[in-house]
Amino acid sequence: MKSTLSRAAALASTLALAMPASAATPPHPSEAVCAGQDAGPDPSTRSNAMVGAGIGLTVTGAIVTTLVGVPALLLRRSARADADRATYEARQRRYARRADRREVVAVAALGTGGVMMLVGIPLLIAGARAKHGDRASVTPMLTPTMAGMNAALRF
Repeated sequence: MKSTLSRAAALASTLALAMPASAATPPHPSEAVCAGQDAGPDPSTRSNAMVGAGIGLTVTGAIVTTLVGVPALLLRRSARADADRATYEARQRRYARRADRREVVAVAALGTGGVMMLVGIPLLIAGARAKHGDRASVTPMLTPTMAGMNAALRF
């Protein structure tokens, strides 16, 4: 057993010494990036990200609203009708609690889905405009003697 451990230790130390240590070397001066050269992210990448986020938020908000909020509202209405038809007070309270729970779920889902759509749609519009913003532009002009618009379209 002792010889097996010593062989394993010898093998490990040999491999550790055989592998070169990677030293951190500074970049070559020609590879260095000056502070003024970095212009930031590409505008088309930013507009694509805005469109993607807008689509994702809008679709997710519509799904949450449609699949959770609307059915919860319908189930709440059903529970309220059951509470009205119930003859025993205990059942009326149970149906009323059920209607209250479903109302909370409906309000939360409709609020969440609505906010997601309210954020997603402007992101989608702004991303689409940023993507095609360099192609067409309209500038209002107002001077003391003239009022009008200047339109430019690039191909």
